[in-house]
Amino acid sequence: QVIVFVILNIPGALFSLYTFITRTNIKTIDHLAIDSFLNTIVINLAHTHCALTFYLYTLTSKEFRKQCLLTICYIQRQFIIRFQ
Repeated sequence: QVIVFVILNIPGALFSLYTFITRTNIKTIDHLAIDSFLNTIVINLAHTHCALTFYLYTLTSKEFRKQCLLTICYIQRQFIIRFQ
């Protein structure tokens, strides 16, 4: 999980550094559009880590998978009882 966090957040740190270094440069509209696009990608990568945590735990932790299955079965039983 730590490795995934680092990999997905390094682009954000690099983009912040790039933005800081080029803050005094005059940029064309095309350059601003590219910067905005890259910023969006970097933000989405950082948010991807939050979504991947569930899948990482599911893939690596036997106890987590067991609890997930128990929770799903419980919800399924409650659903059946409620709508019978």
